Amino acid sequence: MALNEKEIIKVKFKKTSDRLRFWNGPVGLSPKEILTLGALIDAKGDLCGTLNRREAAASIGMSKEVINTYIKRLKTKKAILYVNGVYKLSKIFEERPRVEVVMHVG
Repeated sequence: MALNEKEIIKVKFKKTSDRLRFWNGPVGLSPKEILTLGALIDAKGDLCGTLNRREAAASIGMSKEVINTYIKRLKTKKAILYVNGVYKLSKIFEERPRVEVVMHVG
């Protein structure tokens, strides 16, 4: 294949945590951090809101103290951003149905 040709590779994810693992390379989250972030996303409320934290913690069997510790780690690693009083997911982990990745060699 020539350098200017494109090849499309389709990737399907069954779970949120699978999608997070795929994009994890630049961020470097541990498996438990990925599990926690996936639970927070799947809870469908305000990302780090009280009810969302409770639901996420219950779904993965964590106490509220432990999930708070993981949220701090996710903020430190910039997987979760705290901007203007609102928690947001880092752009690399946002769900986007179509993303084009361009890879360069050398």
